[in-house]
Amino acid sequence: MIKQLQTIQGSQTFNTSIKGVNYNFSIIWRGTQYCLNLLDTNKNPIITGIALVPGMDLLGPYQYLNLGFGLSVSTTSDPTHEMTYTDLGSISQIIIWN
Repeated sequence: MIKQLQTIQGSQTFNTSIKGVNYNFSIIWRGTQYCLNLLDTNKNPIITGIALVPGMDLLGPYQYLNLGFGLSVSTTSDPTHEMTYTDLGSISQIIIWN
């Protein structure tokens, strides 16, 4: 399964279900880059401070958590493009796969 998260420009928080488990995603603009916090439904942190870098397996370093899915950022521009504030939800999207 491949799923694109519906994001918009700017900091945001939303819930989504992945493989029957509900997660809270908190995306924050930190002045030079977006960071993602992955939380459970009670807003307890699972992983915090993940830099949204296009083309990377964002959950690769956390395989020991056995989440059962992966996250990446896809961009319609140059894959080495560094995301700016206006990119999220337009030329850059967060992709879930399992």
